[in-house]
Amino acid sequence: MKTQILVNPFNDVMKLQEKVGNIFENVMQNANKEFSDFTLWRPTGDVHEFDNYFEVELELPGVKKEDINLNFEDKTLVVNGEKKSSTSEILPNSSRKERFYGKFSRKIIFNVSINADNIDAKFENGILLINLPKSDEVKPRNIEIK
Repeated sequence: MKTQILVNPFNDVMKLQEKVGNIFENVMQNANKEFSDFTLWRPTGDVHEFDNYFEVELELPGVKKEDINLNFEDKTLVVNGEKKSSTSEILPNSSRKERFYGKFSRKIIFNVSINADNIDAKFENGILLINLPKSDEVKPRNIEIK
């Protein structure tokens, strides 16, 4: 009589994933303690191009409007600021800390000229929406044929 042994080929992969996750968690906890001024968090978002403008939408959950700075220079939009923790230190009985706090910075470089005087930004429900109008020389135009 033959004995069948059932083997799950994904067991080793799942064990490896758990070990890597634990290593990453330990590194990030130590980095939060040792490098509190270091940028560990980069907001995610989308950039949409339209005929006359670009629209940048960045997710900044838990960040207050007054803690965000916008700057535009040399075709580069810079968004930086700080996400402040609700507690000043890691509590001793915390078993896991996954949210990032501290300074952040995001740079977006545009390949066309932007009319910097007319950039508009609004912040609502953790979403920063920035409209960057293109300069007149790069806007598409219809040309009449004579």
